[in-house]
Order: sequence, then structure tokens, then C-alpha cells
Amino acid sequence: MTGLLQEALRRVESPSQAEQDAIASRIIETLDDEEAWALRFRNHPERLRSMAREALEEHRRGETRPLDELIIISSERPGTMDLSHFDFDDLLA
Repeated sequence: MTGLLQEALRRVESPSQAEQDAIASRIIETLDDEEAWALRFRNHPERLRSMAREALEEHRRGETRPLDELIIISSERPGTMDLSHFDFDDLLA
């Protein structure tokens, strides 16, 4: 276990049990999501290549924005980067 993860776990001991459970749920959800994406791309590498080609074409056409710019916009307007409602499975269908 890395030092950073040890520090994170140490800090998670302080909040209430309900807050700890909420944090644990978010961590587990993130790990599950990462595993699901890895599995999808491992099973269908052509989809990842296709998405990468599409992203490069959009960038060449000037249809993209720097991530730093989007992060600044998001911080100024809470909720603008909330993708919880987006069904990413549609991208892989």
C-alpha cells in the first residue's frame, strides 16, 4: 500500500460512520466503474481505437477545448461537469 493511500485511509477514520460509509461507497463505485471500462475496452479494442480516431478528428476540426479550460468553467459553474446522468454505455454500443 502506498503512503498516499495510507494517509487517505487514516483521514477517513475521523468522520462519522455514515460519512465513512459514504466515502467507502464512492471509492467502491469508482473502482467498479474503472474495472467495467477496462473490461469493455479489453473485450472490444476496436471501439477504443474508433473513439480515439473520432476524438482526434474533432480536435483537428477545432471542435475541442483544453481540459484546463473546462475545469475552470466547471469550478465557476457547479454541476456543469456532472456526467452522472450520462449513459457511457451508449458510446460503446
